[in-house]
Amino acid sequence: MTHSLTDAAMSVLNTVHEQDVEEVSRRWKMASPKVVARVEQYKHDQAELSERQIRTKLVEDKVCSESNLPRLSAIYNIIRRLPAKG
Repeated sequence: MTHSLTDAAMSVLNTVHEQDVEEVSRRWKMASPKVVARVEQYKHDQAELSERQIRTKLVEDKVCSESNLPRLSAIYNIIRRLPAKG
């Protein structure tokens, strides 16, 4: 009986792990070319915008929904790759 309980526990843990991996993959795929272009546009138009403000604008402008909004780190990485203004 202990053996089958261990198998059941392992099955649950494997399922949870698979869901976590899918969630991480989905989050990284959120920075679609459309999102990247919009983030670049926001920074070009208003260089002082923070990553958090950009996330808010992405939702307000219906580029993203709350469920598929990129993480702040993804927005930061997009901004970091922009050419410096000079």
